[in-house]
Order: sequence, then C-alpha cells, then structure tokens
Amino acid sequence: MLLSATLAFAEMRDVTYSVSVVGTETNSKSYVVRGEIMAIRVTVPEGATGNITVATSEQTILSKSGVSASTTYYPKVATHNTSGTAISFVDFASNSVPLYANPVSAGLLTATVVGASAGTNTYTIKVIVKE
Repeated sequence: MLLSATLAFAEMRDVTYSVSVVGTETNSKSYVVRGEIMAIRVTVPEGATGNITVATSEQTILSKSGVSASTTYYPKVATHNTSGTAISFVDFASNSVPLYANPVSAGLLTATVVGASAGTNTYTIKVIVKE
C-alpha cells in the first residue's frame, strides 16, 4: 500500500508603501495585492500627523484620521451568508454577535495619506498579507 500526503500552507509577505506628503497635500501609492490582509503597520514620522486610508476599488479596509503615532492595525470585515445577510452568533448572554474575518484583496490596493503637518513627511505603511 502506498500512501502519499500533500502539505498545504499559506505564505505570508509584506507590501511596503512609502508615501511622502508636503504640508496638507494628499498622495497615494498602489500595488497589486492578492490575499488575506492580516495587519497594517503604519509608521509615522516624528512630529507628524496625517490621515491614512488603505482601500481596494471595492472597499475601504482602514481609514484613520489624526494618526500621530506609529501603530499596527488588525482590520476585519463582516462575513455574509449566501443570501448576503451578515452572519452572527448568539453568545452566553443571548446577545447577537457579528462574525468577522480578514479582508481580502485581489487587485490594486491603495494607501493614501493626507498630511496634517508642516514640512515634508514620509509615512511607511506595511501591509501583511497571507497568500
């Protein structure tokens, strides 16, 4: 008897956006990203404040105003059943709790920064993706 097994695994990678803005201007970068978005790490230059948006053409995955400190976000989206109704479950206290999952990108993912500080500031936005 011959047995064989196939290993299934997902690879993680990061896509790094370097977005520079002068004063209150808006600038963005787009890359093709395919997979589940696990986390978004925003690195803010010292003394800077800005508004950060990460989005596909179908959905906004992260939108934060007044970001003045580097941090990591773990965005989630609501899941839906086959009829398009949001899925939820009932917890021990009979509360309806929505079920969330990681957002998915299958094309262009755009990181946009709107500056809110004087001078030229370069923000780094790292998107961690499970392929």
